[in-house]
Amino acid sequence: MSATAVSWDGVRDAYVPPADLRERIPAGVRLHDEAADDLDPVTYEVIRHNLWMVNSEHGETMTRLSGSPAANIAQDFNPVILLEDGEELFFGPYIQHAAAACGSAVRWVLENRGENPGIAAGDVFIENDPWIGCNHQPDVGILAPVFHGEEIFCWVASTLHVYDLGGSTPGSFCPDAVDAYDEPTAMPPTKIVEAGVLRRDLEELHVRRSRAPELVALDLRAQIAGAVVAGRRIGELIGRYGPAVVKAAMRKVVDDAEEAFGARIAAIPDGTWTDVGYLEEKSVGDRHVHRLVLTVEKRGTTLTFRNEGTDPQVAGSLNCTLVGWKGAITAALMPIFGYDQLFAIGGPLRHCRFEPTPNTLTCAGFPAAVSCAPGYAIVYTVVQAHRLLSKMGYPAADIRAELGPGGMSSWPLAALAGRDNAGNEIATVVIDEVAGGMSAYPWRDGIPAGGHSWIPLGKQPNIENNEYFFPILYLYRKLVPGSGGAGKYRGGNTFASGYVRWEAEDLAVNTISTGQGVPSGSGLYGGLPAMQTRHLLRRGSDVLARFAAGEIPADVTELAGVDELLSGKSRDNALGPADVYEQRPCAAAGYGDPLDRDPALVVADLEDGEVEFPAAAEVYGVVLDERSLAVDRAATDARRAAMRARRAAEAVPGPAVRPVGDAAAPGEDALAIHEYVALDAGRLLCRRCGQDLGGRAENYKLATLWRRLEIADVAPGYNERAVYVDDDVALRQCICPGCDTLLDTEIVRGEEPPVHDIRIAA
Repeated sequence: MSATAVSWDGVRDAYVPPADLRERIPAGVRLHDEAADDLDPVTYEVIRHNLWMVNSEHGETMTRLSGSPAANIAQDFNPVILLEDGEELFFGPYIQHAAAACGSAVRWVLENRGENPGIAAGDVFIENDPWIGCNHQPDVGILAPVFHGEEIFCWVASTLHVYDLGGSTPGSFCPDAVDAYDEPTAMPPTKIVEAGVLRRDLEELHVRRSRAPELVALDLRAQIAGAVVAGRRIGELIGRYGPAVVKAAMRKVVDDAEEAFGARIAAIPDGTWTDVGYLEEKSVGDRHVHRLVLTVEKRGTTLTFRNEGTDPQVAGSLNCTLVGWKGAITAALMPIFGYDQLFAIGGPLRHCRFEPTPNTLTCAGFPAAVSCAPGYAIVYTVVQAHRLLSKMGYPAADIRAELGPGGMSSWPLAALAGRDNAGNEIATVVIDEVAGGMSAYPWRDGIPAGGHSWIPLGKQPNIENNEYFFPILYLYRKLVPGSGGAGKYRGGNTFASGYVRWEAEDLAVNTISTGQGVPSGSGLYGGLPAMQTRHLLRRGSDVLARFAAGEIPADVTELAGVDELLSGKSRDNALGPADVYEQRPCAAAGYGDPLDRDPALVVADLEDGEVEFPAAAEVYGVVLDERSLAVDRAATDARRAAMRARRAAEAVPGPAVRPVGDAAAPGEDALAIHEYVALDAGRLLCRRCGQDLGGRAENYKLATLWRRLEIADVAPGYNERAVYVDDDVALRQCICPGCDTLLDTEIVRGEEPPVHDIRIAA
């Protein structure tokens, strides 16, 4: 294959499995595709669960052997089994958006490495190229073919986030990067193990880039060992049942998942759904927001995803590649529509088409800076896709319990740099963010600091783990009441971590985040956005004197000193011995109108410390006795009526508002397309009062009242937008003219019209 045939730009169709893939594979590469026709159900179930356990053992091997906190604590990796041509079979219950990259990488290897240097038994390839098969350069992919005879029977692979691979910032998230040349070098798939022997020269090339080469070398061995174990176990299965039977079981896993996914999609009416959101601060010093659009078109049992309308890629660190964008969508897709398929993603992907616009924030071309992609565009796209797919799935009542606005919508990081008292270099991120606030759903609140739906086995490190790995001492790590977005059901609250430098020669904080001024995630069906991220330094505090007096402060506000708010992208913020750093990641958004919340749930919130007392009346309209927490039902009804009337009084009518009359509620045959909107005889109606909101093809929001709020006025404790962002960004509430129900909330820039988010086909 000539050099000119190699794809580097991230948009070639090698990233979406082409029908003619096998025609592009060099003739010398032989793929095993013989499958038995008479697979009995018992044998199938035995092999299916055996393969699942093989993948689990692959992950467990990596966890046990890696010395990195990202791997053995946060579980920031994912093992995968793939068919001979790179179609995914199983991926593990770890970082979901990482696994989807492995199929792209394997297909790239088959096409571009099959002839030179060749693919043989005992080979293992390594890569960290985001334009080929990973989310960003610190994610290292390991790809190992499993042979039966002279044929590639299948592949085992993994992606693991390593401690540090170089770049401008310790930990290799580089918020100050202008392009990829400021970041760790991207390595396309390279044969690092040949015929079972680790190539020392390539290992040294790999670890030489790192500030912590010993840990990176250990991670490499953990990944290779996991692949060897998984390959050996699959070989044992082949020896027990024969290659044709095992291959038949593999294909049936994919086919069954395809069928189950297709049946769920078929129950949803055809249509198009769109979501729009904003990420702020493309680079250090930038004070603007940048637009991300995600659209899904559903026709029959096919979903087509597009990002048309997304801003162009930037000279800064907000970008992600197509590999990351596709992985993010996949991470949201499976919990909603494939929750019972044991992470068998290959079948559902047969129903999906990905048609991104090149050279945009979510399909960036080389050499865009993408090392921060998992914390910015990728995690945001996971939540955006969760919100989008929830709107798409709402008409299907049997999956409605799985729908919500998604959890924590960006992954704000603090990278520590410096040396401890023993002279050891500190060079990576603190990974407390694994405990993000979880999504609200149509039937329950989000779990505070509960984690993420897209990393089921991820866990927040114990404070003691972090104090072991870093020269820091925690003052506290605690939940933040009222930080989750309000709604009929609340988004999960976030946490705050406060710590000081401890037993270190020097230490600095580098911030890597977005969403300080503008919430990165909107609520669903009137739910409010969550409290934003905040990085705070209290300089020159009296913390050491408090320690000497035997006191441990429980909050930064208890200390003397001067506050310094850090932007989302900042470098070399030195921590003096008496400086306290506090990080508060963003929380999860809410579901439904907050004034629909059951007052009994508000009482439970107060008893559990989930919200503070003023929010009961100010946010939820619940009037109760402060001491007994007894609800005054009549006063509550009156206050809520007054709050709804105030909404309408402070709003302006949209351009298509219709007269309010004696409307009838939608009929029994109406199609519920939204918590508060139904499609009845071609008209969009409020499900609560019957208000006419337009025809099937119209944007119902144009027929609502629009109320504009400053971000800081959403609820107590929210950041002032103008501290971080110069653009005119606000919250728009879309209110039913007939009953003053809050139908939707949007983050808007300037005077942008409401997003036409739901379009049901005729």
